[in-house]
Amino acid sequence: MVIGYIHGTGMCTPVGCSAAASCAAIRCGLDGYVQSADLFDRWGAPLTTAPLPLFEKALPEADLLLSNVLNEAAQDSGLQRVERASITFLAPLAGRHPSRFGGNKVNDFSDRLRKSRPSVNIEVSETGPAGLGLILKRLQNVIRIDPDTPRFIVGLDSLLSLDIIESLEQEDRVRDTTRPRGLIPGEACGAIVLTGRSTSRQSLAVLGCGTATEPGTLFGDIPNVSEGYTSAVMTALDESGLQASDIASVYIDLNGEEGKFHEWGLLWSRLFEELTIVHPADCIGDVGAATMPILVGLADMAWRKGYASGPYAAVIAGSDDGLRSCVILGKEGSA
Repeated sequence: MVIGYIHGTGMCTPVGCSAAASCAAIRCGLDGYVQSADLFDRWGAPLTTAPLPLFEKALPEADLLLSNVLNEAAQDSGLQRVERASITFLAPLAGRHPSRFGGNKVNDFSDRLRKSRPSVNIEVSETGPAGLGLILKRLQNVIRIDPDTPRFIVGLDSLLSLDIIESLEQEDRVRDTTRPRGLIPGEACGAIVLTGRSTSRQSLAVLGCGTATEPGTLFGDIPNVSEGYTSAVMTALDESGLQASDIASVYIDLNGEEGKFHEWGLLWSRLFEELTIVHPADCIGDVGAATMPILVGLADMAWRKGYASGPYAAVIAGSDDGLRSCVILGKEGSA
C-alpha cells in the first residue's frame, strides 16, 4: 500500500540553510554546536546549544524561515499549480513553554498566509516531534480521493528559550557540566511535499504509517517498556506489507537522553537485526516539532543520491505526551 510520494524537501538547520547543505553536513558528522552566550546551566556554566546559522548575527524570524523552507520544498518538487496546495504546520505540543518559533508564531504566519492565499488549505497541529504520523494517518483517505493536490507538511521549533531550558533543567534532561547524558537544545525548520502520484523522478514512497501511545511517559510512574514504539512500528509494517527484517535503515530522534536510548534499545532487540541508524540530533541538537520532516528529508536525500543502505527505511519519533509514530519509506515500485 502506498500512502503517497515524497516530491520535495526543504530544510534550515544549525548545519545548513538548505536540504542539500544540511544533509551533506549531517552525513559527514559535522555539528552546529556552540557555547551559548545567553543560556546557562544551573551551575552558571554556558550551555552547549545548536542555533540556526543566522542566530548570532540577525535573529531569523519565523516568517522568513517558513517562507524560505516552503519555497525550497516547492521548487524541489517541480510540481505545477502549487497554489492549490494544502499546508499543515507541525508545532510544539500545546501547553509547552513558548519559544521564539513557538505555536503562536506559526499560527500568526498561518493566518497571514490564509489571507494572501485563500485557495490554500492551511492547518496547524500542535502535536510535537511525533506529529507527522498523525498527519499522514489523517491524509491517507484525502490523498486517495485527491491524489494531485500537493500537500506540504512543515515543522518549525526551537528549544533555545530561557523558560524551556529552565523546564528541561528541572526535569534533568539537558546535557550540562554535571550531566553528560542529556539533550542539546537546537532549532530547525523542515518541510516535505506529498502527492498521491509518482513523477518522472524516482520518488520515495510512503508505504505505511503507525501511531500509538506510550503509557510509560517521562512524567508518569509506569515503567517505559517501549510498548508505544513497538505498536507504532508493527502497525506501519503491517500497513506496508513488510517484515522488520526488510528494514535497512532507521532514522530516529535519539537525542542523548538515556530514556530515549532505553526505549529504542528495547524496540531494536525485539524487532530489528542489522541496521544503519541515523540520528541527526548529534549534529543539530533536539529540534522538537521539526524532527520528523527532517528525518524524512534525510531519508529522501539518501535515496536520491544513491547512498541509502537498502530499499526500505523506517522513520521513528516520540513526543513528550506519549505519542509515538513510525513511517515506512521505500523506493517507488518496491512495495
